Amino acid sequence: MPKGERQEVRVLTASIKPGDKTAFHTHRFPVTVYVLEGAFTLEMQGREPITVKAGQAMVEPPHVK
Repeated sequence: MPKGERQEVRVLTASIKPGDKTAFHTHRFPVTVYVLEGAFTLEMQGREPITVKAGQAMVEPPHVK
């Protein structure tokens, strides 16, 4: 987690259509994904794909494509 006198939490929403993909990328800090409906498949470099279904959450580790 970030260190310093200012701590911050951001909450964002995204709508992803079936078949949509993003480019491989990284995050500097852990990212929590919570799926409201449908399913989300996350592919991380060097790991098996993870499918998160509606009502489930998972944490993406930092610095992993």
